[in-house]
Amino acid sequence: MKLELRRIHIKDIQLGNETTVKNGVLTVNKEELINKLKEDDRIKDVKLDVARPGEKVRIIPVKDVIELE
Repeated sequence: MKLELRRIHIKDIQLGNETTVKNGVLTVNKEELINKLKEDDRIKDVKLDVARPGEKVRIIPVKDVIELE
């Protein structure tokens, strides 16, 4: 098998019923992605939102979350 590195220009992202790239639009199946991420036993819960350039949202990195008793 030969590994090929390619670039895909993504113009938009949206949530949908399947994960595909068509005409520069990345469609992500939200439930499929959440279920895949939850396969890691260290991850308790996942919430997913889409933010596009130019939208009035603030994205901050989550470094670590610890629940105190």
